[in-house]
Amino acid sequence: MPDLPPTPPARPHRAPDPVAPLRSGDPQAFEGFYARYFPRVLAFARCRASSERGAEKLTEAILEEAIRMLVRGAPGNFLDALVMEAARRLEKHGR
Repeated sequence: MPDLPPTPPARPHRAPDPVAPLRSGDPQAFEGFYARYFPRVLAFARCRASSERGAEKLTEAILEEAIRMLVRGAPGNFLDALVMEAARRLEKHGR
């Protein structure tokens, strides 16, 4: 049996950044993010807005702020927490 070449050392596998497409502005990634978070954020916003339209506007503002935070480099490992932080920021600044 011939000698086999040595096995190269294993490289650590690094999972792709799940928010990289959001950071780069990928429309499909935004649609997925929006679809995932819109219902939950809307429920949150309904408790704070005086009308359904106001709750929808607040929801859009929260999701847009979360995307801005990601683009500016906020860690994206806990998107749920990031979305709530965006909501707290907007609430703190009176939006």
